[in-house]
Amino acid sequence: MLDVFTKQGYAFAQSGYAAGGWAIQEAVQDTEALRRYFSHKYGAPKETYVTGHSMGGFLTMALMETFPNVYDGGLALCGPLGPASWFMSRRVFDMRVVFDYLFPGALPNPVKYRPTI
Repeated sequence: MLDVFTKQGYAFAQSGYAAGGWAIQEAVQDTEALRRYFSHKYGAPKETYVTGHSMGGFLTMALMETFPNVYDGGLALCGPLGPASWFMSRRVFDMRVVFDYLFPGALPNPVKYRPTI
């Protein structure tokens, strides 16, 4: 997957975090430390992009907001970028309606479900 980028001259660095679980503060600090290390060791890149999935999507937005002059762009993939109550009350059920339309009878009827939001 990374070959498509590295063959075009892009470098790729992936951070691990000092703490496990939902550790955004540590992830921001560790990812920024990795970016600084890369720049120190290899020289400042022409452009820097950040991306992540799930917690990494949230981290992507946090990094871009915290260091707006450092990152040239970001791609937050499936990150929790809004309140969970908003997502659960709107988007999940929208997807369910479309799924039921395309695949009638594949899932049990959700009519008896009562959200506690």
